Amino acid sequence: MASITITIPDPVVSDVLDAYAAKYARPDQIIDPAWIDPEDGSPPDMIANPESKVAFAKRMIAQEIKKVYLSRRADVHRATMNAALVADEDNMVGVE
Repeated sequence: MASITITIPDPVVSDVLDAYAAKYARPDQIIDPAWIDPEDGSPPDMIANPESKVAFAKRMIAQEIKKVYLSRRADVHRATMNAALVADEDNMVGVE
């Protein structure tokens, strides 16, 4: 599997990670997975988000790469199918 390396200058690493966290709405806290809803309307127990900002940013970058790749595959497939439909239409027997 290929690897992609991104180098971020040390003075801006924190700002870049904060920007990704803000853009993609990374919560600082999440509902405690061990919390059991008491059904009395009380708010859930919260814990610090166990996913670091670095791991979160990497996951968002990987998702974006997948999104771009799948979008391009769909575009190519659509163009191929359109060309095939036009070719089929050109070869159809006309009815008058």
